[in-house]
Amino acid sequence: MKHIVSTLSLAAVLGVSAVQSQAATIKIDNFADFGLSGGDVGFEASTAPNVFTNNDSFVDGANTVETSSLFKFSGGAPSSQTFVWTYSGGVGPTRELSYTIPGGGSSMLMQHVFNTTTTNTVSSKFGLSSGNNNTDFFSLTYNSLGGADFSTQDAFLLQIVTDHFGNNGASNPQDISVTVEDTFGNTATVTNSLTSNPVDFVANENYNMYLAYADLVGDVVDMSSIESLVLNYEGDKGHDMEMNFFAVGNIPASEPGALGLLALGALGLFSVRRRNQGLKA
Repeated sequence: MKHIVSTLSLAAVLGVSAVQSQAATIKIDNFADFGLSGGDVGFEASTAPNVFTNNDSFVDGANTVETSSLFKFSGGAPSSQTFVWTYSGGVGPTRELSYTIPGGGSSMLMQHVFNTTTTNTVSSKFGLSSGNNNTDFFSLTYNSLGGADFSTQDAFLLQIVTDHFGNNGASNPQDISVTVEDTFGNTATVTNSLTSNPVDFVANENYNMYLAYADLVGDVVDMSSIESLVLNYEGDKGHDMEMNFFAVGNIPASEPGALGLLALGALGLFSVRRRNQGLKA
């Protein structure tokens, strides 16, 4: 019995060690400064030519909801535009949003919800909406990261809420990519080109999308000394997507890996039983 307990304990320790070896997720951008009060950022309605900007704030129970939206309709706001904000919610000093929209009916949304009494953040998000008749291009650039160390992670991580991915087929996929540059000038890009919903995707619920370092194409990048990151999104027609955060993290171990650990424990138990039976004989 002592041998059996020891084997089970070893399997448990191995499981805990595997969990503990996973480096912490680093939030590159949690969008927590996307409100309209104090030093928070939003789309400025008074700044030409943002003629279709809407900023709104209201109290919902114990929370205050602050929303800033920029709408691009045909003949309205420019088809290409760039906004730059200084912020403190991530690893870099600046966030730069650029968009290129060939047609109309597209928009960008920022939303920050905080507790009215404590001012603690409840949720934040950045939303994109592509028009029904065109594919749109958006990018978020994070410069001057000053040698940020992402080497203990293995993937870029996006937490996304959407109703679908790539439902307009292979001829019009949604391309989500990250381009990374290190302090030595090396650059590489990892892309997820979606023509259908991923297997484990659930509509309108939080979905963690991982873009693995192993899939980077380009130069060999030193992930322990990063200078800039660019998150690119090319949406398919008539598609909405919201991001809760942009981060680096580790891809979770698959279920077969966990089953393999249990099998290892079972093999140990079997060996103990065989050995004990041999001694009795």
